[in-house]
Amino acid sequence: MIMKKKTIAFFARNIHDSVGECIWKGILQKASDLDINILTFRGDILGVDTGSIIYQLVSDRVIDGIISWASSEDDGSLKFFDRYSNIPLITITIKLPGIPAIFADNYSGMKVLIEHLIHKHGKKKIAFIRGPESHVYAKERYNAYKDTIKKHGFVDNEQLVTPPRGWSQECGIASMKTLFEERHLKPGADVDAIVCVNDLTAIGVCGYLNENGFIVPSDIAVTGYNNSTQALSITPPVTTVALPFEEMGELSVDLVEKKLRDHKVAEKHLLPAHLVLGESCGCQSLSIVRAGRKG
Repeated sequence: MIMKKKTIAFFARNIHDSVGECIWKGILQKASDLDINILTFRGDILGVDTGSIIYQLVSDRVIDGIISWASSEDDGSLKFFDRYSNIPLITITIKLPGIPAIFADNYSGMKVLIEHLIHKHGKKKIAFIRGPESHVYAKERYNAYKDTIKKHGFVDNEQLVTPPRGWSQECGIASMKTLFEERHLKPGADVDAIVCVNDLTAIGVCGYLNENGFIVPSDIAVTGYNNSTQALSITPPVTTVALPFEEMGELSVDLVEKKLRDHKVAEKHLLPAHLVLGESCGCQSLSIVRAGRKG
């Protein structure tokens, strides 16, 4: 008797940026290893973006499980998934009651990054470029910043924290204008390091500083988050934090497959982040160090 291949639906916010691409790559690789079909539905955030209507097309008559990277934190996501109560469901990034979820350890990654600036480079006036106020990763990174600054006895200075914005380079530039044009802070004197919520905002920050005659990192250090290709490609390469996005994708398929075989899985899976040294903090880039050793 020939067994029918299992099919898993992947609800994707996107698959075109560095994060979405890595998660998707991990899912496809693991699915190939386990001989599982993947159907990808790109519809942005469930119940928030208009494109999420595509998820309505998914029927439990033709799929055996779901991986959702599209869930939101409201009750709408949980109600939507009630229709799939008879098949395995795994979420990435957002925890829904009773449903196994996979997370990257954003908090610890940001804590290590800020402590690197403090201990290695002696930074004391560290500004923070915030991301979207409601995004779980942006909130975790901001909370880690606040807690780490407090832990090391620095004054909680609201002037060093920008208003919540998005993830783009333009948001990084707008945040710099807030700090240096609206609040009239001085690079070096009032701010000796800028910690950005992600790499794209860090690229915007570096561009703004360069255009205004400041040198990164000698005048002011800058860091990003996510270990994107873009951040490693600019001059100087951005010190950042790598999150295990590809591993999250692989694990999501592995967990669905285990549930299909009636194995119990834990409800929370936290994967570690790690610091990636560029030159924007004042360190020598690891890629340059390795190239020198090879030479």
